Amino acid sequence: MGEVGRWWDGRVRRIGAVVALVAALAVAYPTVGAAQTVRGVVLDASTSRPVPGGRVLLVDLSGRGTIQGTSGPEGAFTLSASRGGRFTLEVEALGYQSWVSEPLTLGGGESVDLIVRVGVDAIPLQPIEVVAEEAMRRGRIVDFERRRDDPTLGGYYLTEEEIESRPMATPTQLLRALPSVTLSQIQLTPGAMGLDRSLVYLPGRGIAAPPGLCLAQLFVNGVPVRQDPSGRLSVDDVLDGAPIAGIEVYPRASSAPLQYRTSELCGVVLYWTAEPEPEDGAGWGLGRMGLGIGLVGALITLAIIG
Repeated sequence: MGEVGRWWDGRVRRIGAVVALVAALAVAYPTVGAAQTVRGVVLDASTSRPVPGGRVLLVDLSGRGTIQGTSGPEGAFTLSASRGGRFTLEVEALGYQSWVSEPLTLGGGESVDLIVRVGVDAIPLQPIEVVAEEAMRRGRIVDFERRRDDPTLGGYYLTEEEIESRPMATPTQLLRALPSVTLSQIQLTPGAMGLDRSLVYLPGRGIAAPPGLCLAQLFVNGVPVRQDPSGRLSVDDVLDGAPIAGIEVYPRASSAPLQYRTSELCGVVLYWTAEPEPEDGAGWGLGRMGLGIGLVGALITLAIIG
C-alpha cells in the first residue's frame, strides 16, 4: 500500500470512530427538540371539579433533579423533561391529600397524559373538651355541692341520691337522718296542704320552744320560710310535691354561710329543689308547678296568720 492509501485508510477509521461516538451520544442523550412531556389535569376525587393552584412535581428517579409546575385554573398542567428515563409525578394541593404516581418511563420525545384525582385531607384537630359551667348544668345546687365538699364548714348534707332513696319521706322527715335535728309533728289544720307535717328544731334556747331547742331558720332555694310555732305552717306545706335536690343543716347560726344568718339565735336548714328542663321547650314542668302551688298555699296561710 502506497503513502496515499495509508492516509486514506486512516481518515476512514477516524470518521468511523466519530460516527460511532455520535450514535452512542444520541442514545444516551435525546435531543432537546424531542422533549419528554407529562400532561394532565388535577381533579377533586369526590366532585370531579378542577383543583387549581396545586404543586406538581416530576421527580427524576436517577437523581438528576426535579421539574416543578402548578395546576392552572382548570386544573391542567404540563411538565417537560430534558431527557428520557424513569420518573414519578407528585401532586400537592392545599386541603387535599398528597398524591404520588407509580414510576413512569419516558422515552425520547414521548408524552404521557394523566388524570390525577386527589382526595380531601381530613385535617386532625386537637380534641375539643366541652366543659359546661356547673352553674348552667346544675343551677342553684352548685353552691350546695361546693359547701358539701368544704371540710372547714360544720354542716350536714343530704344529696339528691340520698333523698331519692327515701321516696316516701316528707321534706321534714328527711331531716331525721341528720344529727342535731329534732322534729315536732303538728296536726293537720284547715287549709294546710300536706300530711304528717312537722316543725324543725335545732339545739339552742328559743322562745316558746322545748327546753334546749330553738326553731330553726329555714330557707327554700335561698328564700327564708317562716315556721309557725302554732302549727299552722310547716316547710312541708311549701315543698309539697317539689323535687328536692339537696339539704344542708347547720346546727348553730355561727356555722352557717353568712348570707343565711338572719338570726344568731338558732341554726339554719337550707332546702334546694331540682331545676328540670322545661317540657317541649316551654312551661314550668311538674316540679316547678308543685313548688309554685306550695308557695301559694304558704302565702295564703301566712295571710291568715297575719
